[in-house]
Amino acid sequence: EDGIRDSSVTGVQTCALPISSTSYKISISTTGKGTVTASPSAASYAAGTVVTLTATPAAGSPWVGWLGDCSGTATTCTLTMNSDKKVTANFK
Repeated sequence: EDGIRDSSVTGVQTCALPISSTSYKISISTTGKGTVTASPSAASYAAGTVVTLTATPAAGSPWVGWLGDCSGTATTCTLTMNSDKKVTANFK
C-alpha cells in the first residue's frame, strides 16, 4: 500500500444553519419638555440598521443633552443597531 486513500465523496451531504432574524429595540425616555423622533421610525430594527434620533425641545425648555447609548449635546444622535439601546433625552 502506498498510503494514498480514495477520499472521493459519494452522495450529497448538507448542513443546515439557522438563519438569524435578530432585531433590536430602542427605549427612549425624556426628562423635561420635548420630543424625540427616530428616523427610520420602527418598533424594532434589523441588526446593522443605522437610526438617527432627533431631540426637539418644547418652547421655553432648553436642550441639555443625551444619556445612555447616546451622549453629548448635539440634538441628533446616530445609533447602529447591534444590541437593544436605551437613551434618555434631557430637556431643562
